[in-house]
Amino acid sequence: MDIIKVTSILSKELSARKIQYALIGGFAMNALGVARSTVDIDFLVLGQDVPKLNTLLESLGYSRVFKSENVSQYTSQFI
Repeated sequence: MDIIKVTSILSKELSARKIQYALIGGFAMNALGVARSTVDIDFLVLGQDVPKLNTLLESLGYSRVFKSENVSQYTSQFI
């Protein structure tokens, strides 16, 4: 997986849909220069935007594998 390409696509699509987000987790730490070995991307979004996020990710080929009140986890066949 090309994590830079994936992050770029997701950032562009989130912005286009006016979904406010923040990059968090290990990948965010890498962006700040703190070495972390990670193969996932963590985004924080407003609860009201979760349905729009789910629609977006499914349109890009992701499948939601877990959902709770505060967390949604997606996987992709392209990994």
